Amino acid sequence: MIRVRGQVEAESLERVLDAVEARIPASVRIVVCTRPQDVRRSFDGLAPAAQQVLGEHPQSGALFVFTNERD
Repeated sequence: MIRVRGQVEAESLERVLDAVEARIPASVRIVVCTRPQDVRRSFDGLAPAAQQVLGEHPQSGALFVFTNERD
């Protein structure tokens, strides 16, 4: 199951999903965060975003996809 919250360009999402579908088993949940995050924060900074922005536990076994903030 792939769940997207927020606005995202359909073309960009389609490319990502095609690439993901080819490599990740269907049993893996994929959660896409379309609100830009500062990905330099690594796991310790993105884990709270998974909880606060997405409402998901960061160690649930799901695959989290974040977009980076633009400079």
